[in-house]
Amino acid sequence: MTDFTQPEIDLYIETLKRQVMSSKDRISGDIKGLLQNNITIDKLFDILYDLFKSKDLLIEDQQKLDNNIFNKFVFTEEYPEQINTDGNIITFELTKRAPASLASGAPVFSGTKQYKPTYIYQEKDLENNGINIYYKHQYDNLITFICWSTHAKAARELAALLESIITKYYPFFRTRLPVITIEGRSAPIFSNGYNGKRFRGIPIEIFIRTDEIEVIKVDELERMPPILFNGILKQAQ
Repeated sequence: MTDFTQPEIDLYIETLKRQVMSSKDRISGDIKGLLQNNITIDKLFDILYDLFKSKDLLIEDQQKLDNNIFNKFVFTEEYPEQINTDGNIITFELTKRAPASLASGAPVFSGTKQYKPTYIYQEKDLENNGINIYYKHQYDNLITFICWSTHAKAARELAALLESIITKYYPFFRTRLPVITIEGRSAPIFSNGYNGKRFRGIPIEIFIRTDEIEVIKVDELERMPPILFNGILKQAQ
């Protein structure tokens, strides 16, 4: 543990607070509720999986399904060649991620980016006799879903199903995400084949802005290397 004095730690905390409070975008209210409802980009994929499962839309445990049934699919990050099914598949991939661009009217991923975090809340750290500071950093994320099937009609119907689900549950996502929009479909693509079968894929891009909430604890500061901590103190003074 480094030998920092309490005044030095307090100075660092107050400096951090001044830096992150420069943004006008604040979150107020119940911090526990905020943390519970917050959706990170990784948590989003888990939520989608649970949502599809609750609607009995998923093919699981290597089930085989007739391709004529469009409303059952595998949901995975893998490409069709890696999936042992002849049914429909929806793959997802985070194709772009960057600090949020908050410029009014600017296209996504352009304009002035929000590089600094935003102060949310602070509370006593009862376990470590210090202070916890909560802050958020907004990120813009572009997710590409590809709806795969060996039949063109099934792929198209699968894409329509995905769009309808995102639209239907928009109010749920919107209360937990700053922005979620369907950017649109792209021209179909084709896999190199799977067991002699050719998969047709319809890409759908969805833009999502996430609030990535973090906390800084005093005990973390105490374990910080002296050269790094002293450099921060020098900037704060």
